[in-house]
Amino acid sequence: MGNHEKDGGIDSREVESFFDSTANSHKNINAVLDVSQTKEAVHANVYRDYFTKKYLYKNINPQKNDSVLDFGCGVGRVTFFLAPHVKNISGIDISKNMLEIANNETRNFTNVSFEHLSGTLIPNQDNSFNKIFSHWVLQHISDEMLVLYLKEFYRVLKKGGRIFLFEQTMRKTQSNEKHIYRTEENYMRLIESVTGFKKIAVKPVMRVPSRGMSLWNKKLFFGKFALPVFCLLDNLTINYKKQFVKYNTTVFIYEK
Repeated sequence: MGNHEKDGGIDSREVESFFDSTANSHKNINAVLDVSQTKEAVHANVYRDYFTKKYLYKNINPQKNDSVLDFGCGVGRVTFFLAPHVKNISGIDISKNMLEIANNETRNFTNVSFEHLSGTLIPNQDNSFNKIFSHWVLQHISDEMLVLYLKEFYRVLKKGGRIFLFEQTMRKTQSNEKHIYRTEENYMRLIESVTGFKKIAVKPVMRVPSRGMSLWNKKLFFGKFALPVFCLLDNLTINYKKQFVKYNTTVFIYEK
C-alpha cells in the first residue's frame, strides 16, 4: 500500500496519512486504540488494551519455538506483549512514524524486529513464520489488495503454520475512505479464494456494545483489579442477544 491505491472505497494514501498523524499525536498505545484525547477515551483504552491482549494470547497461543509475524504492527503494542513468549517476532507496517516509535523500544528485546511495508510484497523469505496475525488491520485494505497480501501470507508461512486474523465484522458490509467493515462471509470468501488455506475456526472474541466494557466505562468505584471480572463477563455474554450487537471482533484462523 506504499503506492497510492483507491479501490473498493479505500484510499491507501489517506490510510497511511491517518496513522502517521495519530503516531505524531500519541507516541504510545493510544495511537492504535481510541485516538481521541478525552479522559473517557483514555479510560476506555485501559480496558480495550487489557481485553484485546487476553483474547489475542488465548487464540494465538504463543509457544517458545514460534516465529511470528505481526502484520500491521503499529507502535508494537502487541508485538512487545508477545515477544517474551516466542522465539522471535517481526512487525511490519505502512506507517513509518509508528515504526519509529516501535523501534525506540526494541533495545529492550533481542528477538524483535520491525520493517516498513511498501507495496504488496512482505519483506521476508518463503516459509519464514509458523504464525501470522493481524488485529484490526485488514479493514483498511481493499478486497483486491487483501487477496494479494493473503497470497503473501501463504508464501511466508511454513507448512502447517496458521494465520490469525482479528477483524471487526458487521451484519452488512459498510465502507468509507479508510475502512471496509466486512461480514464474516466476506472475509471467509476472500481468505478461501487463496488456494491452500484450510479453515480451523471462525468465532467472535469481542462485541460492541458489551457488558464488561459498559461497566468499566461508567467509572464507578472500580480499579484495575476489576478488569479480569469484566473480561469474564464479556466472554460469558458474547453471544447473548446478538440482535443488539453493533459489531464483533471476529478471529479467522486458517492453516497452510
